[in-house]
Amino acid sequence: MLEAEVRRLESLGAKRWDRQQTRGFDFWIMRDPWDNEFCVLQTAFPELLDKRKPIND
Repeated sequence: MLEAEVRRLESLGAKRWDRQQTRGFDFWIMRDPWDNEFCVLQTAFPELLDKRKPIND
């Protein structure tokens, strides 16, 4: 998922700047065509999802 989103953003003019892997999370710092930085994060954070309270019907 992450790589697909990075490629989609590159097709729109963004550039990869720096890949980070911190505490088991993988993300890219990218730059838009005007050199503004932004991050693209992985979509699944299992340990955070496990902490969610269930939604009761």
